[in-house]
Amino acid sequence: MKKCPRCQVVFKCDHEKKCMYCGGILFDTSLLAFQKNSGEDLFQPKQVRMKDPMTHQRKAYLVGIFLKGKTFLSSFAFSANELKKGEKFKRFFVQPIDVSYVIKLPWFLVNFIYSIFYHLLYRHYCPECGWKYILSDNKGAHPKDGCEYNQEYNRLLEEIFSGNVFIDLDELTVQSNEKIKNGKRSAVYDARHRNIPWESFLDILSILSSIILYIFLLNLLVMPIFGKIYDF
Repeated sequence: MKKCPRCQVVFKCDHEKKCMYCGGILFDTSLLAFQKNSGEDLFQPKQVRMKDPMTHQRKAYLVGIFLKGKTFLSSFAFSANELKKGEKFKRFFVQPIDVSYVIKLPWFLVNFIYSIFYHLLYRHYCPECGWKYILSDNKGAHPKDGCEYNQEYNRLLEEIFSGNVFIDLDELTVQSNEKIKNGKRSAVYDARHRNIPWESFLDILSILSSIILYIFLLNLLVMPIFGKIYDF
C-alpha cells in the first residue's frame, strides 16, 4: 500500500506514484511507520487539497489523475457524463467554456456541434440511475444494461470524490471483471482501459492547430500594416 504523508490518504494500489489529491509523492506505509517511530519530520505541512471546493474543473482533474491520464478527450467525456445526470440540463455546452480553450480551439467546434445533438437526443430521464438517456424502443424504458452501467459509473465517482483516507476499488474491480467475462459493458473497465497514446496525440494535434490558427490570424492583421509601411 502507498500513503500520502500530506493528505494522510492511503492508496491500496502499489503502482500509484503520486497522490491524486495533492500531487505529492507516495511512500510505502512501512517507510512512513519508520518515520513515525523515529520522530523525524520528512515533510513540511501543506494544505490538504482534497478539502478544496469540488468544482467541475477539479472533479475532471481528479478523475483524469486517478484514471492514469488527464487529456482533452477524457475531460470532455467526463463533462458529457456529468451533464446526463439529473432530469434537467444544467447548461447548454456539454463542456463548460473556460480558459483552457485558448490552447484547444478545435474542441470548441466539437463542443458546440456535440451540444446541439446532445440536447436533441437525451430527452428521457431514468429515476433509478438518475441519468438522461436516448430513447431506443417504443416502450420508453431505460435499458437495464445501460442503467447498470450508469450506476457503476456513479459508484466509481463516489469513491474518487469521497475524500476517504483509504481509496479501495477492489469490489468495483471484481464486479467489473465479472461483467466483462459475461460479455457486458463495464464503466470501470472502460474508464481504466483508455487509449492514452491516441488521446495524447489528439491533444498535441489540437494545440498545434490552435497555434497555426493564431499565426494565420496574426498574419492577417500584421501584413496590411507592413504593406502600408513598406508600400508592397
